[in-house]
Amino acid sequence: MPALSLCRYHMKRSFALRLVYLLLFLPPSFLAAGTSPSPTAVQVQTDLPYKSGAGLDAYEQERCKLDVYLPANSTGFPTLVWFHGGSLTEGRKEDARLIARRLAEQGIAVVTPNYRLNPRASFPAYVD
Repeated sequence: MPALSLCRYHMKRSFALRLVYLLLFLPPSFLAAGTSPSPTAVQVQTDLPYKSGAGLDAYEQERCKLDVYLPANSTGFPTLVWFHGGSLTEGRKEDARLIARRLAEQGIAVVTPNYRLNPRASFPAYVD
């Protein structure tokens, strides 16, 4: 199996495992649309840069940002970092905004980062 195909296989498998984990461990009230007993207000902060400096190119400035969904008026909450799928060639942090908001309503903070994509970035630039 070529390296790129193997990488895509593992990325899709990883996404599926994360989804199964979420579905197994979320309270039933989360899965039933509109029946949450007491959703919390959500504070959303968008496009926060996680990389800065004079040496950044335009693509880094565009992609190296994250969104944070916080349960408002609470402390001590768990936090989930949600990396979007797309086999390192596509995807964006906004793809997770609905589930991120829903999780934050249930008291779980969510951080959704963008990252640089292939072919404009190569390993290890994705994680730099």
